[in-house]
Amino acid sequence: MEWRKRLLAQFYVTVRETQREEEGSIEMDEELMRSSGLSPTDAVEAVNLKSGVVFSAYITPARLNAGEVRLKGGCAALLGEVGDVLELNVFVWSRDPVEPRFFTLRRQGSAEVASLVMDSSGLDKAYADAGGKS
Repeated sequence: MEWRKRLLAQFYVTVRETQREEEGSIEMDEELMRSSGLSPTDAVEAVNLKSGVVFSAYITPARLNAGEVRLKGGCAALLGEVGDVLELNVFVWSRDPVEPRFFTLRRQGSAEVASLVMDSSGLDKAYADAGGKS
């Protein structure tokens, strides 16, 4: 079987803050990173659902609310604004099929939490919940 680039995880997150003068790329909630099996400096493909801009970046852990990210550095910070919704795609090279994990922001009472969406029918809902049109 040949090596293929396969989707490992997909997140819908909201930009909480941008910091042009700081080093880095995309900061993500450290608990969400840990629970989803991601490591610091894992590469991501980011899609800004408001502007349509697609860019490559890497993630680093931070203390943020689940479902929020901070865009840092000159490049990433210029590609999103506070309140924008980003789709973050994490890929892996594999010879075997991979069961991707899908995360979206959900409200539980007054708290925002990231939840796992497992089936393909949940993908359309996750996209719609994140502000996209389905």
